[in-house]
This record gives sequence, structure tokens and C-alpha cells, in this order.
Amino acid sequence: MPAKNLLLVPNDWQLKVAKPGTAAGDQKRDEFIHDLLAICGDVRVLWLPANGDTTTSTSVDRNARVHTYDASIASRKSVLGSGISVSFNGSDQYATAPDTDNLSLGNGTTEGAFSVVVLGSVTASAAAKAFCSKWASSTNEEYALVSNSDETVSFLLVDASTDGIIDFATTSAYTGRHLFSGTYDGSRSHIGVAVQIDAVAVAGTASLSGTYVAMENLGATFDIGQRQGAAQLSGSLEFVLVCAKQLSIDDLWSIKALCNAFYDLAL
Repeated sequence: MPAKNLLLVPNDWQLKVAKPGTAAGDQKRDEFIHDLLAICGDVRVLWLPANGDTTTSTSVDRNARVHTYDASIASRKSVLGSGISVSFNGSDQYATAPDTDNLSLGNGTTEGAFSVVVLGSVTASAAAKAFCSKWASSTNEEYALVSNSDETVSFLLVDASTDGIIDFATTSAYTGRHLFSGTYDGSRSHIGVAVQIDAVAVAGTASLSGTYVAMENLGATFDIGQRQGAAQLSGSLEFVLVCAKQLSIDDLWSIKALCNAFYDLAL
């Protein structure tokens, strides 16, 4: 009797999760990066910490930005599925990358559509907690995605020359791990900005303070885990992405599906 052909299939855990730093883990990371870039198009930042990162991480977008940490993150990293999570203590831990022109989405007269997407967790605290920002001082502000002191989430755009601010603040508070995103259609109007949590458009208030013309092209660094040297994140981050595109709900659902597979989550 001829021998039967046997098909050996890995179990579900092996299919979903591959340890960072291994060949299988590197392959899953490359696939995750490829799929994110394909969805988001013109990506200006994709911070995705790697297994061997200590004092810097190089973004995996075409800009290859070097994000420098306040100190080594070796003891702050943990494995999450096939990815890496970095903890932030809410007081003195952050990363910063030098300013470049394409980190600015406006020139003082016009501006384009863009989105900020973050996978991370928030620990409740009585202070604002920035996921990421290009925002260095009261005269050097462009945009930020933050968790407020009450854990509501805000996406802010600033015209520094007029002190005009466009803001969308969620009605509900969010703690724990989520896919946080802020999207903007480039209309230079507060009705064009929104926040989504886990790829769902959530209730909130869009507001305009002062006169808003457009964001300026200023010189602030791009910071992860802080805004203005303050508003520091208490929680963790897995990736931070900025792209020159107003991501749709379908785009965000696709990103959420990628996150669930790569990080072994159920967002």
C-alpha cells in the first residue's frame, strides 16, 4: 500500500505569532511594513521599534528618520505578538527626530490632507499625554495627537502665526490599548478633522479657536511620547505613523486587521 502524503500545518499560534529577531519574525515584520505602506501611500513617519533598538530607532518609511530616545529603551521594551512595545513613564521618556520640510503639512497659506495613526496604550493620569507631536513652543506649533487629562483624545492643528487652533476632542475617555487615529481632509476647516478609535469614527466636538488660515512650516522636532517637552505619555507605544492622506474608515479597518494579526490582538 503506498504511503500517504502528509501535510504538516503549524498550529494557529505559530501561524499568527513569530518571535521578534528570528527569521520568521523578521519576515512578518517586513510583511507588516509593506502592507502598512501600501494602505497609507505617502508616509512621512513610520516609527516601528525593532528588537535590537536601544538609544535610537530608524523609521521604516522611505525617509529613514532617526528617532533618538532620552535614554536607552532596552529595559522598556517588551514583546507583543510578533512586534515590540515600548513603555513610557509619563515624566521623562520620549523620542525625537529632527525637523524636515516634509514633516510639515502646511506652508502658512495652504495645507494638505493627512492622518496620524498610533497603536498604543494609555494609563489614566491627571495630565495631558501626547502620543506624538510637531509642537515645540507657543510660537512653534503644528499638530499633535494627545490623550487629555481626562483621557479623552484630541487631534489638534495650529496656525502659529494667528494662534488659530482646529481641534477634535472625543466625548468619551479611552484607556488601555487602542488604535488611535486622527484624520484631516485639508479643507482648513474644523469640520474636516476627526478622531477614530479602533477604526471607528467616535463622537466628539470639532472646534475652531481664533482665526485659522493654515499650519506653518516651522522648525519643531517630531516627538514621540511628548508635546512641548511636557504632556508626556503614560502608557506604551507599538507604532506611530504620519501620512499625507486622509485615511478612510476602510483604510483604518485594514490597518486594525494588520495590527490584530501582527501583535496578536483583538482590537
